Amino acid sequence: MNNPATPIYPLVEDYFGLVQRLAREDCGELKLRVHPALRVRSETDLAGVEDRVELCVPDNPYFTTYPCAPAIVRLLQDIQEKRPRLREVITESNGETLRDLLRKGILEFSLQSDAAVPAVQEATPQEMQVREDETKTTPTCLSSYLA
Repeated sequence: MNNPATPIYPLVEDYFGLVQRLAREDCGELKLRVHPALRVRSETDLAGVEDRVELCVPDNPYFTTYPCAPAIVRLLQDIQEKRPRLREVITESNGETLRDLLRKGILEFSLQSDAAVPAVQEATPQEMQVREDETKTTPTCLSSYLA
């Protein structure tokens, strides 16, 4: 693994804090938010059919690109709009995906509280997987080894 050009120690430290928060019994009460710099990139063919969707955080060496299904983007849009508690959106079918998005830093626990309660949109398990593309500086691969 190559060293990134800018320090990522604070982000790695945040990762370990997140792991501790996820282990707490009351973690379901914590509010979710999408990483503020997250971007969604999609490619379409000339007919307008979307054939590739990926998540990224530009200019941040802690993150790589994350190819995913449109269902993940819809889930993230719901979370961005409604800022729910983890317990309000987690289901048996999306629980591992939500934890994975948290470990990758795509989702974060918010310290602010909002009153909105979301309506959870269900998707099939294969729609709810987020791959992690390798780059020359892929520090979030650390999550794969530590999880």
